[in-house]
Amino acid sequence: MRRSEGRARRSRQAEFLLSALASCGLGLIQTHAKSRGVDLGEIGIAATFKRHADDPTRYEYIALAVTFEDRIGEDLAAACIARFTGNCPIYDTLRRGGPISIERTTRR
Repeated sequence: MRRSEGRARRSRQAEFLLSALASCGLGLIQTHAKSRGVDLGEIGIAATFKRHADDPTRYEYIALAVTFEDRIGEDLAAACIARFTGNCPIYDTLRRGGPISIERTTRR
């Protein structure tokens, strides 16, 4: 395997991992909102990462941005994000291995 093929494979693996993380998050966030009788409308999660310079099996960071419609209040958004971070086994596993952050953003 050429070096560039190895980097491309690791990049795809990271994308698969982050896709699973985002999927878990969206499911938990939507389920929590529905349990409160709220339709969130359009919601999204963007995930970025940087691989560790010395160890390609680790991440220097993973950053998530959860975007809610601007009509969703701060309290509900925070409760939904807390449900995600407190119940997603993928998030919890990644959090134990290195820095991971999550922020709320809004969309009009």
